Amino acid sequence: MSQQVTRQIALMTVFATCILVVALLVGFGLGAKADAALGQAAPLALICGIALTFLLVDASRAR
Repeated sequence: MSQQVTRQIALMTVFATCILVVALLVGFGLGAKADAALGQAAPLALICGIALTFLLVDASRAR
C-alpha cells in the first residue's frame, strides 16, 4: 500500500475509535454499567493508541 493510503486508514481508525468512545461516555451518562463499558473501551483505546503511534512515527520519518 502507498503511504497515503496507510495514513488514511490510520486516521479513519482514530476517528472511528473516538466516535465509539463518545458513545460509551454517553452510555455512562444514561446509566450503563461501568464494568461493561470499561471492558469494551479498553480494546478501543489500544487500537487508538496504535494508530496514533503509527501516525507520529510516520510523520517523523517524512521529515
